[in-house]
Amino acid sequence: KEYFYYILDKIIENCPMIESIIKDEFLKFENNNITIEVFNEVEKNKIESIVVIKKGFPIFINNVFVSFYNVIGLTVIGLYLSDIEIGLYSGAHKLISAIIFLSVAPISMSIFPKMSRMFNENRYEAISFFKKILLISLGLGFFIAIGVYFCSPILVDVLLGEEFVDSVLILRWMLFLPLLVLVATLMTVQGLYGLQLQKVVPFVGLFCGSVSLGLSFVLIRKIGVYGAIVTWCAARFFEILIDGVLVFKKIKC
Repeated sequence: KEYFYYILDKIIENCPMIESIIKDEFLKFENNNITIEVFNEVEKNKIESIVVIKKGFPIFINNVFVSFYNVIGLTVIGLYLSDIEIGLYSGAHKLISAIIFLSVAPISMSIFPKMSRMFNENRYEAISFFKKILLISLGLGFFIAIGVYFCSPILVDVLLGEEFVDSVLILRWMLFLPLLVLVATLMTVQGLYGLQLQKVVPFVGLFCGSVSLGLSFVLIRKIGVYGAIVTWCAARFFEILIDGVLVFKKIKC
């Protein structure tokens, strides 16, 4: 081995082309055979990029499905309802979407790095922290729901205008959506992603998207815009149910 290292150093010193390569060396001595793997910086970055893409692709696919069943109701009502009903639902949809974004995004982005690190370092502490965050999210979701119910008239009047007064009732029907989205995001991002189960997430999204699509055509024809709300809530409920089973099953293993 020492002789080999000596010869290798001499080759590198006398060969500028080899010396100029930025390399990571992995020397393996097995059965009197020496294996050397040398990667230059471009090859190394390419390999790292492929790994990142492979890990992130399931997350990307799931985000597509989530976006699908978040807006499918808004799309399907255009096939069955009048322009006035579409406008009223669209106004309420914009308000609740803004509330969901303002309540869910900051929590998810701030917790995920810590949660992922904790699952890698200390699983028991991560599980305990996850349960605490789940309880806090439930409390926050109920608080937001109460706020949506009582503040709907003010929000509609200030942000949409008097002509959207009928959107108040529609917005109140949506009051539990921030809670459902908050818990579903917690289960998916903090739970499944933190436990390295991102590969199963697209299948959950596909199932929820399929349920959402089927329910939309049935319920919107029967109960109008409220069918779209029920469909949206149902998709999120199934997401929470399936993600919860997968998370707690993994935790108990």
